Amino acid sequence: MDGMAGRSVGQIILGGHGTQDKPKRNDSSSTGCSISMILNATLKSDGKATTIPIPVGNGDHSFKWFALAASEHLTLQSSTILRRQNLVEPKELVSKTHLRARDIYTKTTSFFHPEALIKDHLVDGDDITVELYSSSTSPHDEHHRPSLSIWSCICFGIGDASADERDRLIKEKTAQLERERQRREQLELERRIDWERPRLECMTSILEEQLVASQDMEQAARKEWALIVSSGKIDNIVKGEEEKAGCCEILVQNYQSLCELYKDFSVVNAGGGTIVANDSSQQTLEFIEFSKLIFDCKISLSSAVVQKIFLESSIRGRGRGGTSSNMGKGGKAAAAGIEVELCRHEFLLSLVKLSSYMFIALRRREQSMLRRRGHSKAISHATTPSPSEALQMLYDENLWPVLEAMPVSRVKHALASKEAMLLFHEHLETLTQVFSSYAKVTNESRATRAYTTCGASDRAATFTGTDLPPPGTMMSGTNFLSFARDANFLQSNESGGGDDRSALGECSPLDVRKAFAASRNDDGGGDEGIVFPEFIEAVARLGIMAFHSQSSESPCSGDDKLIACVRRAVLENCNSLRK
Repeated sequence: MDGMAGRSVGQIILGGHGTQDKPKRNDSSSTGCSISMILNATLKSDGKATTIPIPVGNGDHSFKWFALAASEHLTLQSSTILRRQNLVEPKELVSKTHLRARDIYTKTTSFFHPEALIKDHLVDGDDITVELYSSSTSPHDEHHRPSLSIWSCICFGIGDASADERDRLIKEKTAQLERERQRREQLELERRIDWERPRLECMTSILEEQLVASQDMEQAARKEWALIVSSGKIDNIVKGEEEKAGCCEILVQNYQSLCELYKDFSVVNAGGGTIVANDSSQQTLEFIEFSKLIFDCKISLSSAVVQKIFLESSIRGRGRGGTSSNMGKGGKAAAAGIEVELCRHEFLLSLVKLSSYMFIALRRREQSMLRRRGHSKAISHATTPSPSEALQMLYDENLWPVLEAMPVSRVKHALASKEAMLLFHEHLETLTQVFSSYAKVTNESRATRAYTTCGASDRAATFTGTDLPPPGTMMSGTNFLSFARDANFLQSNESGGGDDRSALGECSPLDVRKAFAASRNDDGGGDEGIVFPEFIEAVARLGIMAFHSQSSESPCSGDDKLIACVRRAVLENCNSLRK
């Protein structure tokens, strides 16, 4: 029995657990030891199958040991039955205790290496099958030569003469296991895809306008760049079509993150800490908000230069501040009251002007000063970056650190993920009910077309049994603030302004306003409310704002961390309002 001759039958069978017919698990609380593993073994021999629970200790035994133990278990059980029925004498039992294992497997694994440890492959309570050779016939062929199964050859063919054959069989079974694993994974993938596909299609149709495709983002970025070029505002700083194309490509590549930056700062001064429902629906950037952006990006420029760049970036030229032609030498007109507000393409224009001034104009001025002071020719001939290089430097050195500290800058990526889609679908009824509780029906055309363009309402009703909010339903900014407070995103006593978070990491009123404004995907006109798809994005933004800082010790990172925050917002905050 391969090294087990010195051990008794009881030791081989139970590994020191005794010979009870129904072995019991050790109590870890009383003995201080780990609970013993017990495997439910189905033993097949002579065309019959018997299930016997076999204790295997902590699983440190090999499958070869288990096969031998299973054989002895079956023999002892059968012998006990025969002896009780007076069908056999005790002295006849010895000749019937030599059943050899033919194969050992489970429903999911067709091969276990005889020398592999049980604990590395099975857990307590698992089912396993052991096939044994018949007790009445020996495993020989018609020529009376040993005819062993592949598993028996690997298990018992341990001599040098059978080493090559044994290695070949091990490789064969290993390859078979790999093919079975790949087949199981493929079947599981197909089942998962079949289960997920209709759910993902349903949520994609609902969130269609929130999930902006990359080609749509590129088209929008190029359209806004065309507005900048046609204004003539960059003709004196970006010269040549090649340089203009370079600047355009940089804006296209970073357009989504720049839009998030613009949205985040464009509501800093809106409403003075509360959401005002009748604000203009088109987000604009005031001078005070532009100044805060400059400060947060650690751009060291004088206030006069910042004012000049801000006013020169206004293409429309409205307000008392007017255009740069209203600027006196000291900027007194601007200081008296700047009412110019930058829309998104004007904000992008301001970035081009900022980068040109910081990395080109100032550098040339420094070089000219060094030249006048008599520095070497090498310094006087130092090169300055091109406008496109300057724009990239501004993004990398000043804008990106701010974006990196804004987890909501990647909310669109998290929103479009499969995990988030399935989460929203699972809790679609809750989200619909909560939205309907705080929304009202309006004749606003933007709300009316929310579902008619994609048929999402019919799809959701058919597949989930959930009726989406009727077309024309919108939630105002004031009601969204009430929702955030009732769902514990915002403490009830935090009704005033400010940007301080509570000790629990809940959102400030400013965060609520940012989530509300940033989730709206229209470019202006109409009511200030949000429709149901925008509400789902706003919930995701609130979750990221509220819980991202709390999950610093979480093992997940990147989009997985954002999705964990969104999951918490839906499961804990939104579900708390479900009636």
